[in-house]
Amino acid sequence: MTAHAVQKDAPGVLITTFSLSGAMFGMDAMRIQEIVGVGEITQVHHAPDFIVGLMNLRGKIVTIIDLAKRLDLASQEIMQDNRVLIVEWMGEYLGLLVENVFDVIHIDPDGISQPPENIQEAQGKYIERMYQDGKRLITILDADAVLAEDEQ
Repeated sequence: MTAHAVQKDAPGVLITTFSLSGAMFGMDAMRIQEIVGVGEITQVHHAPDFIVGLMNLRGKIVTIIDLAKRLDLASQEIMQDNRVLIVEWMGEYLGLLVENVFDVIHIDPDGISQPPENIQEAQGKYIERMYQDGKRLITILDADAVLAEDEQ
């Protein structure tokens, strides 16, 4: 991960940025326990299509979610340079499979906006807000919405 030095007194919200299907996304960095490489993943039969499988992370069994598939984006081919964001949710560790992780950045609250109304319903329920930083547009995901089990 290429992370810039994070200033503890910097204003704004701290997010981890990553890519999915060629687009830039972010998630509250405080929700992410660690970032790991893709290890050996064991498939789980009859699991929802966005569940890639299970991974043993230092003795803990972690369910791996294809975050692109969860967001109704093109499913990603698992490659060694992909990363897994480890998050804790409801007492369990879950891994979110992403293409690349870029930086942990502070975002200026003045650059935050609500997502447009015309975002597809399937994706819109996972989007917390948008952030414009110069030419860069970052879609910030709502971790709880992404991790919650629903009708899928």
